[in-house]
Amino acid sequence: MESQQMFEARYQMKLQSTVIESCFKDCVTNFKEDKMNNGEKSCVQNCGTRYMQAFQEFGRVNQQMQQQQGGMGQF
Repeated sequence: MESQQMFEARYQMKLQSTVIESCFKDCVTNFKEDKMNNGEKSCVQNCGTRYMQAFQEFGRVNQQMQQQQGGMGQF
């Protein structure tokens, strides 16, 4: 059985990978330049921030649900 720490580490890595892939697809469009332009940089930063805010909200709601269920269930 996988330990809680291993589960959380794997989940965190998966989340990071998803955020990076999604934000890259949405924000980086110009491959003619060797660096990201300011608009792309801003887009990536905002995208990552939104993902993290959503993740934190999901965690908060999940924790409330677990407390209401008497600690049953796991994220």
